[in-house]
Amino acid sequence: MLPSSSTLAQQLSYLADEVEPAGSSSAERLRDLADAVENGPTAAVWAEANIFELIDAETIAEQVRTNGSRDNWVRWLEMMRNALVFLPIAVTWIGIALALESYTAAVQADPDIAGQSFLYLWQQGFGGRLWLTLSTIALVDGLLLGLVFVLTLIVQMQHHRRDRYAEMVRDELARLLADAALVLTARRSDQQSRLVQQFDRAAQQLMTELSHERVRIDELAKRKEKEVGDIAAFTRDFMSSTQGMLAAVQSLQQVPQQLGRNLTALSGSFQQLTDQQRDQHQEFSHSVQQAAAQLKQMSDAYRAASLDVQTMTTGLQTMGSQLNHMGIDLRDAVRVLHGVADQQEAAIGQTQTAARHLVEAQNQFLTALTHERGTLEHVAMELQTTSRDLPSAAQDLAQSVAQLTAQLAQASAHQQGLAEEMSRTTSQMASLLTATQRLQAQLTMLVRQQSGNRHGKPITSPLADQEN
Repeated sequence: MLPSSSTLAQQLSYLADEVEPAGSSSAERLRDLADAVENGPTAAVWAEANIFELIDAETIAEQVRTNGSRDNWVRWLEMMRNALVFLPIAVTWIGIALALESYTAAVQADPDIAGQSFLYLWQQGFGGRLWLTLSTIALVDGLLLGLVFVLTLIVQMQHHRRDRYAEMVRDELARLLADAALVLTARRSDQQSRLVQQFDRAAQQLMTELSHERVRIDELAKRKEKEVGDIAAFTRDFMSSTQGMLAAVQSLQQVPQQLGRNLTALSGSFQQLTDQQRDQHQEFSHSVQQAAAQLKQMSDAYRAASLDVQTMTTGLQTMGSQLNHMGIDLRDAVRVLHGVADQQEAAIGQTQTAARHLVEAQNQFLTALTHERGTLEHVAMELQTTSRDLPSAAQDLAQSVAQLTAQLAQASAHQQGLAEEMSRTTSQMASLLTATQRLQAQLTMLVRQQSGNRHGKPITSPLADQEN
């Protein structure tokens, strides 16, 4: 059963106090872990890290074994023991040196003692010359060796106790680290669950935004298709109106030609009518002249006849004899009068015919003039209509061009807006894709860390490198 977070934090703090004399960095790391166990500000960092790599129990146990401040006197004893190991040898050699000097002095003073044992003389002090006898040296060496033995025993006992304390610290630290890892793993699982939930929410939001963007793109595509259809319809209308205007311009160009042809025909007809009228006038003048001549002749004949009648009337009584002759002359005059009357009737008929011809020519001329006038009026009306239609057509053309320009500008603006909206959509999709990749990378790192923690694979840490 896992201990509570507060209990585990207290145990880690107590252990940090215990190992602080051996290593302040390890103690500080243990205190940070205790703070993380109690859900401190660095809890998320410790949950993602490998605790067993950042806090090595073997390293801390070795530090406790070698650097414990409570065992400083043991180190002093060990140093003293190491120094006292050589002290018996020094005492022995010093005693031997002093004994040799005393032996030399004793032999020089009393040559007879040269045959005695050196050890015996040494034990006797060479006749009082040396106080450091052989037994004294042996006693001092024995005491020193006993002291070395006692110090060695004390040092070994303290080393054994320190080793057991280091083992206890290692076991306790391993247990606390395992408990802390389990507590942080549970929190990391919660964090992973929250991360997965956040990823799900982000994915749902991404799908929602993608669906919205798809709808917007469909609407923009439909709007674009409609605008393209409108532009195509406007283009067709513009082409038809342009063709109509071209036809009107062509017809307007043909009007002067038709007018020229009509004027040419009218001029020809007028010239022909003028020639006919001139000929008829000449014929009429000639007929009138002939009729005038005939009338003059008739008048002269009538005056002559009148004179003759008067002469005959006045001379009828006196000239009875000449009555038959006068009757014959009268008959001839009547015959002449009949001929003149016939000629006059013929001249009148010719005059009437000429007059009819003249009237017909005048009627034809008037008809031609009326026809030409109607043609000219029709041409003038066509010119007026064309003149009226030409500004309206030009105005329609200008309006069509302006409308086409406005629609093209509107289409360009819509295209620019569509490009901007697609750019913003692409930026949002890129941001969402980046967030998704970041979340995926975090999930991959979490899975790798879980796999590394499960298999005990070490992960490099700057704190571990500093400790090493």
